[in-house]
Amino acid sequence: MTPAKFHKLEYEEQMLEIFNNAVELAVREDKEHRYHLYKLHDFYVDEIIHKEEYARLAIKTFTSVESVMLRPYLNQIDITKLNS
Repeated sequence: MTPAKFHKLEYEEQMLEIFNNAVELAVREDKEHRYHLYKLHDFYVDEIIHKEEYARLAIKTFTSVESVMLRPYLNQIDITKLNS
């Protein structure tokens, strides 16, 4: 699975891929949103959920630990989960 293949999947297929193969690394929240960070195969998935409507607003992928998308999570990530 690559990020490009993941993005081509339908919503339900993406959720199954995450459920079956991803490791949740961190969850963070603000007033309106919940952000989930997953390690999936050789890339990361950042999912943004609207808390009140429980609707997915966005799903983004990235491959580098140097990505700016990882910065908001850095204090919360338990790196011991990456080896499991």
